Amino acid sequence: MGGCSAKAPDSKIAPQTELADISRFPQDLRIYADAAGGEKSLLSPRAQASHYARFNKLWFSPWDSKPPRPGQKKLALVAPRDWGQGNASGYAGNLRRWAPEAQAKLLANARESAYPSCFVPAITVRNTALRALPGEQPLFGDPSRPGQGYPFDLFRYTSLPVGMPVLITHTSADGAWVFVENAVCGGWMPTKDAASIDESTRQQYRAHGQTAFVREGVTLRDEAGRFLALANVGTVLPAAEDGGAVLVPVRDADGAARLCRARVTPRDAVRMPLALTPDAVARIGNEFMGRPYGWGGLNGERDCSALTRDLFTPFGIWLPRNSSRQRREWSQVSLEGLTSAEKIGALLERGRPFASLIYAPGHIMLYVGEMNGTPIIFHAMWGIRTDGDGKIAGRFLVGQVVVTSLTPGKELRNVQKKNLLLNRIRNFTVLDE
Repeated sequence: MGGCSAKAPDSKIAPQTELADISRFPQDLRIYADAAGGEKSLLSPRAQASHYARFNKLWFSPWDSKPPRPGQKKLALVAPRDWGQGNASGYAGNLRRWAPEAQAKLLANARESAYPSCFVPAITVRNTALRALPGEQPLFGDPSRPGQGYPFDLFRYTSLPVGMPVLITHTSADGAWVFVENAVCGGWMPTKDAASIDESTRQQYRAHGQTAFVREGVTLRDEAGRFLALANVGTVLPAAEDGGAVLVPVRDADGAARLCRARVTPRDAVRMPLALTPDAVARIGNEFMGRPYGWGGLNGERDCSALTRDLFTPFGIWLPRNSSRQRREWSQVSLEGLTSAEKIGALLERGRPFASLIYAPGHIMLYVGEMNGTPIIFHAMWGIRTDGDGKIAGRFLVGQVVVTSLTPGKELRNVQKKNLLLNRIRNFTVLDE
């Protein structure tokens, strides 16, 4: 079989080799957890209960919201601000510029002037994604420049797991999309991925506590063996009254949610909140180790902030969606103006392994301890900026979840010192005890 294919744009991507850090540092979080105290609690019961109360308040906040006022939000602001303006329109999935007529059609489908058009408490019935506008076509920057083409779809905001409360406040002109709001963010999702949920079912959903999944790719089936959903780390579902099972929302023919029982094992899912210890974080974190990087949840994977958010969900600890907000969530320690040695010293002295997040612009990492005086981090990493041919910089692609130092790529001859993570980090945070 043959096919035609155009030559891909020159993206200046470095030839694929492995980072030295990946061989140098064990890619198993249990090793770092043992050094950090193993089963030693990182939070007092009172502090964890406080975190979990906040988690629940935010998790269920869409169902407790008041209707938005007409004109309260302009949907066009959900899309990148310069989109649809001539040459600033970006590129579609075929790596050609968005045509003006295609832009107009997509914007018209959003019916911005009619927002808000409804107020419907709802729930996700499958793993889905939130998008900036009601359509599947991506929006890329210049594909010939690293960090602007695949996988960085600017229309893709985040992924949502099955069973997440949302509020439907608008529908697209073609009816195929709904605009939903929740504590993570607002955006468009396919209509078939959500179901309205009445007051009685909402009460049932909250009645018996919550179950969090601690393994990836858990198949949920009803009592007759029929497939219901796939659950991953970050999925939270209500516990059934008799235990040993969860309630899974499914969409009826009329678009309403009903709850079906699915059996689960303690290996796959635990009652929330799970006690926060280095060992527990390590066990869950190892579920992600080596998995591909997924911008905005692309292909069911995670980017850096989705990794940290999902990792702390079973412990009932809420983290916002993006790295710039996560950096402000716990007690902050500024690293501005410090030398590299001073940054390392501050982190080793004041950082809490498995309970500190390190921030660089556009990137968030979990601090898991030190090895021979070197701080060690766990993160979903796309790549490292490299020198190009004098015109266009490139990327050394990592594209997966890894354990590294703060200087991954320092052995590469075309990586400048200023582009190493250590020289880019701005602060780290410490989870309040």
